[in-house]
Amino acid sequence: MDVSEAEYIEENEETEEAEVETSEYEEPEQPRRTASPKQGRTVSVVSIVATAAVCMTFLWIMLMSLDKRNKLYSEITQARNELSVLQSENVRLSSERDAKMNAKNVDEYAKNVLGMIDLQLSQINFIELQTEDIIYIPPPEENIWIKIKNFFSDCLSYLRG
Repeated sequence: MDVSEAEYIEENEETEEAEVETSEYEEPEQPRRTASPKQGRTVSVVSIVATAAVCMTFLWIMLMSLDKRNKLYSEITQARNELSVLQSENVRLSSERDAKMNAKNVDEYAKNVLGMIDLQLSQINFIELQTEDIIYIPPPEENIWIKIKNFFSDCLSYLRG
């Protein structure tokens, strides 16, 4: 290496240092943040997976609520069917009771089972009631101590005004 080459190398190094120093003072370079394509994909994949999980959860909740609603509707239908059967049974039993409780059946039961007989006209007695009489019941007589108490009460109420 010649002296001139060594000087040339030294000059180039000094110039590069000077350029670095001036560039630092004039326009500081800001480091660029470049997201690698892999990081962007990871974030988007994570967000897609999270969104899918939330959607699946909502779908599951909706399906469970629909299932519960359908079960309740079927229980209501069964209860209504049972109610209509019981109401028709009630009507049948009421009709049967009314049929057994008519005057003819009661008369037959009294004669045949209980051994009763029909009334004769001579056995019938009528009672006449007098509704025009009025009965007056006087209030019970007060004893002497109650009369004295009432007298003093009346006097005190007169004095008070």
